[in-house]
Amino acid sequence: MRYLLNYFSLRLTMFRHSLRHHRKEFIRYGLFLSFFLFVSVVIFVLLYKAFLFFNSFEIIGEFLIIKLISTIFFVFFIFLILSNVNSLVKWFFTKNDLPFVLTNPVSMTEVFFTRSLEALFESSWAFLLFSIPILLSYYMAVSRFNMTFFISCLLLLPFIIIPHGIAFILVMLLARFVSPKIIKNTFSFLSLILVALLVITFRAIQIEKLARPESFAHLYEYMRFLAIPTHPLLPTSPFIETIVYFTKGFNTTMVINIGFFLSTALALITISYWIHNFFYTTCYTNLKSSSSTIKRDILAKILWFLPMKTKHLFLKEIKNLTRDPKEWSQVFLILALIFVYVYNFKLFPRDRTPLPTIFLESLLSFLNMGLLTFVISAISVRFVYPSFQLEGRPIWILLTSPVSTKELYVKKLILYVPPLLFLSLVLNYLSNKYISPSPILYYMSYGYVALITITSPVISLYFGTKDINFRESPNPYGGIGGVISMLIMLIYAVLTLSILGWSSYWMILFSQQGIIPPFPVRAKFFLTCIVICIATLSMVYYMVVKTIGNLKKIEL
Repeated sequence: MRYLLNYFSLRLTMFRHSLRHHRKEFIRYGLFLSFFLFVSVVIFVLLYKAFLFFNSFEIIGEFLIIKLISTIFFVFFIFLILSNVNSLVKWFFTKNDLPFVLTNPVSMTEVFFTRSLEALFESSWAFLLFSIPILLSYYMAVSRFNMTFFISCLLLLPFIIIPHGIAFILVMLLARFVSPKIIKNTFSFLSLILVALLVITFRAIQIEKLARPESFAHLYEYMRFLAIPTHPLLPTSPFIETIVYFTKGFNTTMVINIGFFLSTALALITISYWIHNFFYTTCYTNLKSSSSTIKRDILAKILWFLPMKTKHLFLKEIKNLTRDPKEWSQVFLILALIFVYVYNFKLFPRDRTPLPTIFLESLLSFLNMGLLTFVISAISVRFVYPSFQLEGRPIWILLTSPVSTKELYVKKLILYVPPLLFLSLVLNYLSNKYISPSPILYYMSYGYVALITITSPVISLYFGTKDINFRESPNPYGGIGGVISMLIMLIYAVLTLSILGWSSYWMILFSQQGIIPPFPVRAKFFLTCIVICIATLSMVYYMVVKTIGNLKKIEL
């Protein structure tokens, strides 16, 4: 017990010193916490309104609410298991201080509890932050906000212990046969696949139809979509039943559910402790695994038409991305979001809107261009922004090789711009197919998409090299520089689309009536397009020059 207190007091001291001597860390933690609190408030407001709406239906309202809460916590439960797997691998197998800890006179019991608590907090803090607003919105919607709400919040503690115990047993058993690194990469990949499937499924069921009374004739179909695995032995079942019983009053079944729930959490802690004592030492020695792979350089054959130097640079860049699954596996999530993006335009209720057709088509077309800017910017931040950071400290090989810095930079752009351009043109084509804009907006959207596809990678590379630090691992989410580059692209989109909307207004009206626009109207429109192109290319040229200068100033 003394070791536990000393350990966490040391961790607290380290955190205080970090905030005291690194003001940027304090600001970063503050912004990070503020963002998650904001998301929690948004979740509370949205679910509170949804629960109130469902609760207004006497027969099926309560059933819908329980189904929705059960689905949410079941998804949370699955993600808690996957998150705990990654945290346990980190704290028990790959942490840098493990050789020091395990060679000191510290009992394995103390190692188990300290590392388990670290992994539990790291993997579950977001769940606690998001689940409390969900419970609060439910109790307030059914007018049962009293002491039972706080008891329900206390039940969240055994709720996070159960998936932690399941993940611990799973990791220790798998680590006897498979490298922990392989376990972590595999479950990270499964997490992203699951997120992608959830995004697609949630959008495909068209849950917004429940807001229309005529849709309740097909309620049975929605119940099939909302059906989740239910069984008395499933840990989420007694948790949800207890919450529901709290809103209806005391029940003997509730006591049985709480007892089963708490005993499951305690049993998993005990089993995890036994497995740790028996297997951990053996598993820790299995950190490295050897495997024989057949290397077939298929990409080299596909890129046969490129010059030798360019081809090898492209192959190196692609291998940098594919070497670590966290660098490329998010492609599945991006594809899911793209599906939702196109599907939303297909399902847009154009026949039920009171807006005039020409105004609606113009509004949707400009909205489409703005959303495309966001999608391309997000992809650029995810893949283009860290491209130089992924080189790591061995970048000195490139900087001292017979390849100029300018040539290296240009070839990175050549690698990333064509796929982004192809993706943006396909998305623009699919969305315009459902929007059916006027010819002017149709062709203008293609020109605008081509412009942002060139601009976004340049901005991402500029901020990706501005404060590059090879002593740190690349941030898969872009960090502060990635956020700034996305904000600049969004500001660019707002300004350019506002100017284009102002200059193309009369062009669209005249074209809709079948009248050739007067010369001043056409001159204003084409002059505006030329000014935007010149201003954009000037910004691109400035950032290209600055980025090459940043590369020349790199310190290893």
